[in-house]
Amino acid sequence: MKKRQHKKVENKQRAATGIEPEPKTREDLPLHFRSASFEVRAPEGDNPGQVVMTVSSEEPVMTYMEFNDQYQRVYEVLDHSESSVDMSRMSDGLVIQDTHWGDQVGLMGATLKERKIGGPVTFCSGTRAKEIEQDALTNCAAT
Repeated sequence: MKKRQHKKVENKQRAATGIEPEPKTREDLPLHFRSASFEVRAPEGDNPGQVVMTVSSEEPVMTYMEFNDQYQRVYEVLDHSESSVDMSRMSDGLVIQDTHWGDQVGLMGATLKERKIGGPVTFCSGTRAKEIEQDALTNCAAT
């Protein structure tokens, strides 16, 4: 029962201050997602439009690491030097999903360039994949 009350107190503190309490266990850690950037190339003549994405870079991301039996906030920076990236894992392309754990909607021809991993996306033929492709090509190209 005390554990439940403790959780309620933490939730009230979070609501009142907007500050997340320091995690006590691995299960308490919030999920962090890296961001992806993309460029939309509008159709020109016979060439269809194209979506080019960057999915990994050396941009620092706030995360948690265990140190001295406590989880602490740290910035994680991924090394993108050629000797640090195993490109064989991407030789058949990288799967693009509609959400973090979602369905595959495309495949990226990934390359390592300027210490970033990215490339053009070939969208799948399914309804959801075509919907996302159309949204990217029409809505994003207009902005």
